[in-house]
Amino acid sequence: MRRFTCCIFIAIMFSNSLFAQSSNSKFIKWQTPSFFRGYNVLNEFPKTLEDIADLKASGANYAMLGCFGFQDVDSPYTVKQNYIDEIDSLVKYCRTVGIYYAIAVRQGPGRRDVYLESTGLANKSTIWKRPDEQNLYASMLKDITSRYLPDSLFAAIIPIVEPNPLFDDTAYPPELFKNKLDAEGIIMKDIYSLFIDSIRTVSTDIPIVVQNVSYSSAEYFSILEKQSDHFTVYEFHSYRPQAYTKQEAPNTKTYPGMYFSIEWFSNMLHDKNFFKTTIYEFVIAFQDSHHVPIVMGEFGVMKQQNGGIQFLTDLSDIALERGWHFAYWDWRRGDGMWNYELMGADYWNAVKASFIKPTTSVSLDNDIIPNEFRISSYPNPFNPKTKIKIFSPVNDFLTLKLVNILGQEITTLFKGEIFSGQFEFELDSEKLNLSSSPYLVKAAFSNSKFQPLVHKIILLK
Repeated sequence: MRRFTCCIFIAIMFSNSLFAQSSNSKFIKWQTPSFFRGYNVLNEFPKTLEDIADLKASGANYAMLGCFGFQDVDSPYTVKQNYIDEIDSLVKYCRTVGIYYAIAVRQGPGRRDVYLESTGLANKSTIWKRPDEQNLYASMLKDITSRYLPDSLFAAIIPIVEPNPLFDDTAYPPELFKNKLDAEGIIMKDIYSLFIDSIRTVSTDIPIVVQNVSYSSAEYFSILEKQSDHFTVYEFHSYRPQAYTKQEAPNTKTYPGMYFSIEWFSNMLHDKNFFKTTIYEFVIAFQDSHHVPIVMGEFGVMKQQNGGIQFLTDLSDIALERGWHFAYWDWRRGDGMWNYELMGADYWNAVKASFIKPTTSVSLDNDIIPNEFRISSYPNPFNPKTKIKIFSPVNDFLTLKLVNILGQEITTLFKGEIFSGQFEFELDSEKLNLSSSPYLVKAAFSNSKFQPLVHKIILLK
């Protein structure tokens, strides 16, 4: 593989920064592609030892345990022994059957459960602008971590589930969402740093899973900032398209199918390729830029739908191709929703198959030749520069063009021979005198069988 330059910077990227972390046996599992595969487990419908034993028997090795915290949400923030007892029982079941688990903290001082909050069943959380509550919550996280630390099956702590500081303002595009957070003085990276620092007082190396704003939706990874902590994992949730995944009437929606896309603000064909190239675009870019473990922490379909088996298979297959860990939503929910055991043998067999399929990815330490032609960018939206990454599985002649949203060509970014591997191009909007707008990057090989790619970037000044 060779390195070369033109008017735009290009470099071959290698990652070996994770070798120094090899002494952390728990984090090594997160570095192992798709090692953790399982389910979210909540006690809203009480679970038994048999439930957890059956989960392991299905082939799963991971339970993401929903925890309602150790303290009350409101002042005087008293200890909630019933919540402690609930999570203790789930942990005991996991230990008994021998299944890895993470503790996913759903509420605590100043923070109410996101589901109750979003449905109007609880008042809005106050933690986002209350340093006193943030410190109390951080101290609670330390206590939770310390309680389960001796257990080798304790795989990670998830400090806060679906942080939603702007409540239900999810109609904002990510870049405007970030601007509004800044205007409100809510800096999620700083809040997470406080939580992480508190956890690190009792454990220097327990893996910590960071979720993102706006229900941890994949699209909002474009504004997610990497934490400085060396043992962090990053989690997104996947319920797109909601008209399909959360449709209450069974067998009334179809996948693949046309659904509204918040990325394109129009109806688009949702299929496996659309998930890979559009919905998961920023998760993939974040993973490729930072070389960090990723977990698809919630996904599924609420009721049987046309193409539902293919939908579940496509999403789990993408996770395996990318080396992501994953957890379905939601194990043996008592009202029957999201319950693939009850949807029929074909659904349940598809889920069980995802637990044992081999991953086609490799560990984060290795330099690899990609197995697909792909394009990503980071940051996106950007100002004034962004890096465009090309993943080439072949040696071929590549043409890379920048066009405006009307399809009019602005410039040829690159034209020449490349070799199998990963290549980065830096695009400088100031040198090209670009104005704030969406743009399209078009990549095409001359000789190979791979179809041309179109990638949307947004310049936001």
